[in-house]
Amino acid sequence: MAEQPKVLIRTFGCRVNQYDSAKMLEGFRRAGIEPVDEELCQTPDVVVVNTCSVTSDSDKKARQLIRKLAREHPQAKLVVTGCYAELKGEQLIQIEGVDRHVLMNDQHELPALMAEELGIDSDAGMLFAYEAAHAPLTGFGGRTRAFIKVQEGCDLWCTYCSIPKSRGEPRSRTIDEVLIEAQSLLENNFGEIVLCGTRLGSYGRDLGLHITELLEPLARLNGLKRLRLSSFEPEDLDEALIDFIASTPVACPHLHLPLQAGSDAVLKRMGRLYRREEYAQRIEIARERIADFAVTTDIITGFPGETETDFEDSLDMIRRCRFAKVHSFPYSERDDTPAAAFTDQVERTVRRERRKRLDEIAFRTAAEFRKEFDGTTQEVLIETGNPDKGYAGFTGNYLRCEVNSCVELERGSLIPVVIKDSSSRVLVGEAVGEEKSLSV
Repeated sequence: MAEQPKVLIRTFGCRVNQYDSAKMLEGFRRAGIEPVDEELCQTPDVVVVNTCSVTSDSDKKARQLIRKLAREHPQAKLVVTGCYAELKGEQLIQIEGVDRHVLMNDQHELPALMAEELGIDSDAGMLFAYEAAHAPLTGFGGRTRAFIKVQEGCDLWCTYCSIPKSRGEPRSRTIDEVLIEAQSLLENNFGEIVLCGTRLGSYGRDLGLHITELLEPLARLNGLKRLRLSSFEPEDLDEALIDFIASTPVACPHLHLPLQAGSDAVLKRMGRLYRREEYAQRIEIARERIADFAVTTDIITGFPGETETDFEDSLDMIRRCRFAKVHSFPYSERDDTPAAAFTDQVERTVRRERRKRLDEIAFRTAAEFRKEFDGTTQEVLIETGNPDKGYAGFTGNYLRCEVNSCVELERGSLIPVVIKDSSSRVLVGEAVGEEKSLSV
């Protein structure tokens, strides 16, 4: 009996990409192509690289990995997809060993196409494609949390960003479709659901809905222990969303709100829709209503025209907003974006130097924020570890926590932890009481 074909998927970038990869993997399974077991050093018949193009560094890393995988698995059919492949597919297809690039709208057809090329029942090809596109997810690559993409596309057209070109106009999944997929994941023991989208806060506008009209029925699903929202544009954080998080026990008190710059002059050149005072006020209102509310953010250093005063404004916002974590990026030119043509480009050495200075401030303020939780009891979702080396997981407000326990803790369980210490990166605590399993 011939060995079942195998697929290896490598994913760069955001939660949307991670969801897309999980969806493709589900389609491959349905088409009779199983994921490789890397611990057994299995050889893949298909290799898929799901790329990101948010920075030039993302592009570089994708090219490096594609070449590496082509050398390691010359017998495999090597496919590239994702944002970088969407924008520069003609370039990636020129890399030796790459068989094809697949547009994101066609990802659902890839499992059937590969099944046919590998000699698996070609008559079932259309069925495989249909199932991959429409069947709800049942698993999520060994994770303890499952992502659901509820929205795709962005129409903000920030001057530094190429994502609207790769992801297209905003479009939302129906409430029923999302509920069915969430229930499928809950039935497979994923008690924490993370909603994601290219511009998540715009969910439902094309359907005449507000995002809370999706969140409310989701929060009522049996078996759901946590409902987490991923990145939100600051202008989308409104009173209704704040009230929902504040009043809903399963809603996690955390949001990722990209600031990008603390200077109004830079925000204007970026094409962002808010200004620093509006951003800070929204966080202040949320913190007044939502217990333990934590904010993470993105900040770009060295955007064209950024002066030292502009940069100091970003440092001031870090101190003022007390971010739990700052993802910092030196400005990276993206082809065919307005900012790439700006004449007042900042020297690359200055971009990197400002990032280093920003990270130093961000680490200190993150440590101060975490210190506020010393002595409190937080519920932690256990993701890794063992009794000898300890465990690790995340609190409801998305603070990483290292957990010591005198008893074995089940991966995927939700347990109360007394916080004993903290740093800029983690909380440290002791497990108390009995674990609360996420299993349904």
